[in-house]
Amino acid sequence: MTNRSHTVAIFSFAIAVGIFGFLKRADGDLIKLQNGGELRGTIPQKRDVAGSERLEIVTLSGARIIVARRDIEFVARRPLIVEVYETRARQTPQTVEAQSDLAEWCRQQGSSLRHERETHLRQVIQLDPEHKQSHAALKHTKRNGIWMTYDEARLAEGYVKFKGRYITPQELELIQKTGAELKAEQAWYKQVRLWKGWLSGRNRQRQQEGLEKLNAIDDPHAVAALKQNFDDEENAQLRQFYVTILRKIPGDKPVHPLVDRALFDTSYEIRYQAVNSLKPKQFPAATKSFVRGLGHESNQVVLRAARGLGRVADEKVVPDLIAALNTTHRYRVRVLAKGGTLSFGSDGSFANPGQTSLPPDVEALLRGGQYPNGVIVNNPSINQLQRTKIVKVKYDHQNGEVLTSLQKLTGVNYGYNERNWRLWWTAKKNGTAGSVTSP
Repeated sequence: MTNRSHTVAIFSFAIAVGIFGFLKRADGDLIKLQNGGELRGTIPQKRDVAGSERLEIVTLSGARIIVARRDIEFVARRPLIVEVYETRARQTPQTVEAQSDLAEWCRQQGSSLRHERETHLRQVIQLDPEHKQSHAALKHTKRNGIWMTYDEARLAEGYVKFKGRYITPQELELIQKTGAELKAEQAWYKQVRLWKGWLSGRNRQRQQEGLEKLNAIDDPHAVAALKQNFDDEENAQLRQFYVTILRKIPGDKPVHPLVDRALFDTSYEIRYQAVNSLKPKQFPAATKSFVRGLGHESNQVVLRAARGLGRVADEKVVPDLIAALNTTHRYRVRVLAKGGTLSFGSDGSFANPGQTSLPPDVEALLRGGQYPNGVIVNNPSINQLQRTKIVKVKYDHQNGEVLTSLQKLTGVNYGYNERNWRLWWTAKKNGTAGSVTSP
């Protein structure tokens, strides 16, 4: 190589590094048009974006375009490197190699494309469920044959996160309670156990007295004793009575037990009663519990959590709901050895087991033996004398209750398109969403 060509190569490399360094630091703009189109680049005059009748944008190619405000749905501010990424992403084919390369390119650009990198790593896994490098990059571990994040694994085991480490819910309760509080709670255990015992006795007078004593409880310190005695109660009427007691207790202590009923009780009436027992002052604490429910391994719990957030939450949970619009759940299901089929209902449950067909993608994976392990769902319609088998199912859900809550909290509707929701939310936070109409 000559000195001149060597100098040119160094100069070209320096320009390339400078451009990408600038892109990582610089902000870009995205104009979302009412007709669904997008213009990406930089708006030179940013001071009066919301009030301008016309906006000028300089595109990535250098073209200057003027757009009337009436044609704009919203304006979002993003790093310019994101705009370069979007152009590149549109040209990337849906293959394992191409998506892996794009994920690696995103990693090289730094933290500004962290979310996009994770998106393409997940895309690789969708194309190749056992792609170890992508699972490793996402810090997934294999538990009972299922790839999952460390957080998912710990949560699936029943742990909760506290100050960066996982502990049992019981340990968390003890940590958060003072000595005086524990003493006040201990005083209720004997009384609640005694009164509940009267309910199942033969003495009618004692039964009535037990009902009256329990129904009169309004001390927050009694919640722990009530939870211990009623939480696993098989009798639905007693669980409903439990919710009625909790409803009259002030403060945040009854919130977690009420949310547990709303998420996990087998009775729709009790779940409905539990959600509607939450008072406005309890909404912030309930919101935290319902948000955790959005990440549950059961799709039915995800949907119930979304319904709960639609009642108790505000716009702060919009990013959490966006992330839960589309979720993937894994199941192990017992079906007939020959001809056994199933489908999913709109509430995330199995509909008409043994009668309807498996989704085409599930059936294809079944034939290829590609199902991961997961939750066992027994089919009650199968005769015990019939031969059965366990099929392993991974199913992608579009969560209607999540979308309904998003619409309720925001007043807009972008369907199940997570990208458009995130763009709108960015514009909302920047104050450039303007008057938004649903597409």
